[in-house]
Amino acid sequence: MKRKTFPLLILKRGNQFNSFKQIRCGAVQIVMTSRPVEIEPGHQDEHDFFEFLIPMSHLTSFFVGSQQIDCHIRELVPINPGMKHGFHKRQKAASYILILIDQRKMDSLIREVTANTFSCRFPIGSYAIHTDIQLLLSRLITESRESECGSDLLTRCLADELALLLIRHYHDVEPVPRRIIPKSLTEGQARFQHVIDYLQENFGQKIAIEDMAELADMNYHYFVRVFKAAMGYSPYQYLLMIRCENAKIMLTCTEMTASQIAKACGFASASRFSMFFAKETGLTPIQYRRQQDAGWPMVEAHEK
Repeated sequence: MKRKTFPLLILKRGNQFNSFKQIRCGAVQIVMTSRPVEIEPGHQDEHDFFEFLIPMSHLTSFFVGSQQIDCHIRELVPINPGMKHGFHKRQKAASYILILIDQRKMDSLIREVTANTFSCRFPIGSYAIHTDIQLLLSRLITESRESECGSDLLTRCLADELALLLIRHYHDVEPVPRRIIPKSLTEGQARFQHVIDYLQENFGQKIAIEDMAELADMNYHYFVRVFKAAMGYSPYQYLLMIRCENAKIMLTCTEMTASQIAKACGFASASRFSMFFAKETGLTPIQYRRQQDAGWPMVEAHEK
């Protein structure tokens, strides 16, 4: 580990270190708060193992990298090795479970399970926790308290299964921006490559036409005219299409609600998202999700 034996959320100040219970299962470690703890603002950390945070109380102002995350009870937040994370604000009565997994072990499992030799990183966000993971985690905790013959071996087996389920359910849910432009740009389109890349990377943020024009180093009216001539869509239509395409990915590969997806994709409201989505696809977001069933049991997420 880079700087500490324990991750950020295991507090060492005063008697708070005694507020945690730990279970070691080979390459996997489970850490739980045995009583609520207070977390000071401004803490941040980074380390060389995979960490999965499961809040048992509502945690606010949590960040992973540059992303701000509002952590709801019994959701799951992946934290990749080397990513800074912490709290901007004080957490007065925080309760949570941490799943810590050795990086080499997890990298090896990800490559074996997904056949992906390039990316071993999990998408960052707060996701509804799958029922099978809840049940397995509960069984692992219960078994770790037993002193029966074979308990140590069984907990290691359960821990390996837990790592595999985390990969199965959360490794491939990243809403990777879809390219809705040709891979090979024409000469007229290539001049907007920088703008297009920016939209693909920041579609969930508030983006004004003026921002796009500035990136293209053009005045507003000239930019709108030449962009539409080159791309076939106005800049705003193009941004909406990118948002819609990524919403399709989230509807198919995540358990986020329509309201959550609308916010993540940069739509002003859930109703505007639904109206635009229905206009583009002929289906409501819920109808599209049902049609594109991802093939795993869905866990209900609460609308906000």
